[in-house]
Amino acid sequence: MEKIVENQRKSNFELLRIFAMVLIILHHYALHGGLIYINRFVVNKYIGTVCLIGGKLAVNLFVLISGYFLIESKLKVKKVLKLIVQVYCYSVPIFIIYVLFNGMPSSDIIKLTVFPFTSKSYWFILPYICVYVLSPFINVFVKGISKKQLLILIGILIFMMSGIGFVFSDTGLMSNLSWFVLLYMLGAYIRLYDFERVSSKSIKIFSVIGYVAFMIIACGITFMSQYNSSIFRILNKISSMNSIIVLIESVLIFGAFKNLEIKNNKVINVLGKSSIGVYLLHDSIFRVDFWKKICLVERFYFASPLILVAHIAVCVGGIYLIGLLIDSVRRRFFEELLFKF
Repeated sequence: MEKIVENQRKSNFELLRIFAMVLIILHHYALHGGLIYINRFVVNKYIGTVCLIGGKLAVNLFVLISGYFLIESKLKVKKVLKLIVQVYCYSVPIFIIYVLFNGMPSSDIIKLTVFPFTSKSYWFILPYICVYVLSPFINVFVKGISKKQLLILIGILIFMMSGIGFVFSDTGLMSNLSWFVLLYMLGAYIRLYDFERVSSKSIKIFSVIGYVAFMIIACGITFMSQYNSSIFRILNKISSMNSIIVLIESVLIFGAFKNLEIKNNKVINVLGKSSIGVYLLHDSIFRVDFWKKICLVERFYFASPLILVAHIAVCVGGIYLIGLLIDSVRRRFFEELLFKF
């Protein structure tokens, strides 16, 4: 995420990172907290649906940001090392705290702590590092072909991964790395050629309308699933990273924030800079315990919708604030001292 793209910070993109991380926290609340799986079709289940659908969209946003900035940047090994160190700064202490309260975990948990990049919780990190390492070569390729050729290539890849690969998920046409490379090139295309023939106002309007429509469709699928449980799989399908709905909405939201004119804001920049720390803090290998034993999501499954929404807001705000404080301390008293040597 932003730890690898740390050139001159622009508050509109930092605000986009904050927005994306909030979507990810909401997604995890509904998914790992289990809200989306409650078996009664009450209002809270639809609130869970709305929370769920933005998670993979947010992942797309982070990679689009990377492609947008890295197309004009150079590979810096130090930034890769910083990200790797940061992952261990969270995974190891979280493991130690877990052991202190719950005793020694299984050997599989120990392995995932030693190699956190292979865990399902920190799945994002490894393909992201790979894309960053490949970025100099991707940049040479992207800049070496014409605008038309790049657009055709992106279109073909979207057809393969968001078309064929989306409908026939067992064809193996998409991996996290291949999808990240596509998003990288799409972000690079936007940086190099911008949104021609589309006004800034139109992009903002369409991004809002599109997301509202996405929520309505998702809630409609949830409603229909009470009559046929297999229909619920469609929700996972349309909210996946390579869903054409999610891809289009990702680009629209990215364009809306890119064209957002706001002054440089130190608070926004600090919050955006800490977004990966927030991710590493709340989505560790013990994420189910985190949501159910610490955040106590299960107690609010059937609370009144207003109380549930208030609990969601407190969880999102609390996680982000604690993540901000921990990551600020980590950078100040560990990272800066470590990399001086």
